[in-house]
Amino acid sequence: MRKNIFLVIQEKPTDLGREQHSNGDGGSAATTRSKTATRAAASGTTVASTSTSHNIDPPKKDIGRDQNVRAGTDSNLITLLEFKKTLLEEQKKGEEQIQALNNKIDSTKQQIDDERIQLENLRVKLKHTNEQKDTELTRYTELKNTLMEARNQMKSADEKNGQSRL
Repeated sequence: MRKNIFLVIQEKPTDLGREQHSNGDGGSAATTRSKTATRAAASGTTVASTSTSHNIDPPKKDIGRDQNVRAGTDSNLITLLEFKKTLLEEQKKGEEQIQALNNKIDSTKQQIDDERIQLENLRVKLKHTNEQKDTELTRYTELKNTLMEARNQMKSADEKNGQSRL
C-alpha cells in the first residue's frame, strides 16, 4: 500500500506510538516509517509502507470522555453566554441610568438658566426702582427743604408782626 508523504507527516505522534511493533532489525515499524518518511521528504518522493501485515487503525476515541469534554465545553459555553447576556443587560441598565442622570442634569441646568434669567430681570427692575427712588428722593428733599424755609420765614414774619403789635 502506498501513502503520500503528506499523510505520513500528518500522523500524530500518539498514533505512531500505538503502532510500534518490532520489524526484526531491533527498531520498531513506526521508527522505520518515520525514518523513511524523513528521507522521502528530503528527496520529494512518496513512501511505500514497509509493513503490509499491519493495518493502521484510527485511534480509538474514548466516547464517554469525548461526551464529558463536549458537555463540559457546552457547560462552559452556556455559562459564558449567560455571563455575556447578564453583562449586556447590566451595561444596558447602566447606560439607562447614565441617560436618566444626564437628563436630570440637563433639566437642572435649564432650571438654573431660567432662574438666572428671572434673577437678572429682578435686578433690572430693582435698579429701575432705585433710580426712581433716587430721583423722587431728591425731589422730595428739595420740596421738604423749600417747605422748611417757607415755614421758617412765616414763623419769623409772625414773630416780627407779633413784636410790632406789642
